[in-house]
Amino acid sequence: DQQSLGLGTCLSASAGLLVAGGPSRNSSAGSLPPQASSHGRGDGAVVLWRWSAPRGSWELSASMTGTRALEAVGKQDAAGEGMQFGRSVAISSDWLFVGAPGMNAGVGGVFVFRQSSLGRWSLDRLLEPTAPVTSASLVPRFGWAVALDGDAGAVGAPGPPRGSVTA
Repeated sequence: DQQSLGLGTCLSASAGLLVAGGPSRNSSAGSLPPQASSHGRGDGAVVLWRWSAPRGSWELSASMTGTRALEAVGKQDAAGEGMQFGRSVAISSDWLFVGAPGMNAGVGGVFVFRQSSLGRWSLDRLLEPTAPVTSASLVPRFGWAVALDGDAGAVGAPGPPRGSVTA
């Protein structure tokens, strides 16, 4: 069921697009919705829908998984259990931020996707914290929260020693 998968943990909508994050979704499964992992914590996934005015309903537009996003940036080793891809999502215009605060053992990251003029989404870049992590007890969880307004974005990282926001 969708509740145990975490789909809808976070939502964002803009200009006829709706995105839902599912940080507990197991991205190793190929179907929608993916199955929950045996530990209840998968790599995560996000699902996008586009509003169809003629039909008066939301239609599946795209889905992305944490595993595939890591493969796209060549960082497959950064996943680990509990990557939480989709813990936070923000969409605005042609941009989509997807937070993965569990990536790299809790250091975290934000995947930035861009929509082409043909309506296809592709990974534009991976944002990671710039300050070095000096201790396992000081992981920032970069990407716990994300926000977008047009082309401007912000990333929240609530980890110790004190939380931070990067814009």
